[in-house]
Amino acid sequence: MILTPRIGTNHIESTIVKPKLASAIIKYIEEKSKSRNYNNYNYMYQRSENNQNNHKYKFDLLYRSSRDYISSDNFKNNCYRQLPCLVLVSVHSSPKIFGGYSPIGVYFCNGSQWHYTCDSFIFSFENDGDIENMKISRVTCPNYALYEFYDCAFNFGGGSMTMDNDKNLHLNDQGYYQNFQVNASYAVKEVEAFRVVKQ
Repeated sequence: MILTPRIGTNHIESTIVKPKLASAIIKYIEEKSKSRNYNNYNYMYQRSENNQNNHKYKFDLLYRSSRDYISSDNFKNNCYRQLPCLVLVSVHSSPKIFGGYSPIGVYFCNGSQWHYTCDSFIFSFENDGDIENMKISRVTCPNYALYEFYDCAFNFGGGSMTMDNDKNLHLNDQGYYQNFQVNASYAVKEVEAFRVVKQ
């Protein structure tokens, strides 16, 4: 069953991140639409006196694992063809927050296949309140931006960032996202997905 999303205007109704982290994500979404410069992986979010872009977006909650039960099927049912889509993940054993953004959504029900976009990115924060060290990795091989696979809730870059049916988050350097030199697995604590709506 697909639930009617909760709507949060001008802020993000998240149990994973604080509102100022959403502002950092919005800032990068705005900047990627102006420039596709793939030369800076360690993008450090700098506070701007001009936050006029922040009011242009709202985040519609599609899925929250603590509310909807943590499972790949529930995630996919709630996120089916919802776009653009932002995924946030908190994990056990680390304060880091992981996430990904896709302007074409993350689940399409088309079987096992690749999906093209040149504007997706994956990222991490050091903790739920960190805005100084947001690490961004933009897709460098748009033909391999997202991979749809029956055994995964979402799959950026064919395993660069994916959640499996066993409730684990896997991070691996597949070569499809910019300088993504991470190889780790975590037990998932909470997962959220939002439709990002520009006002």
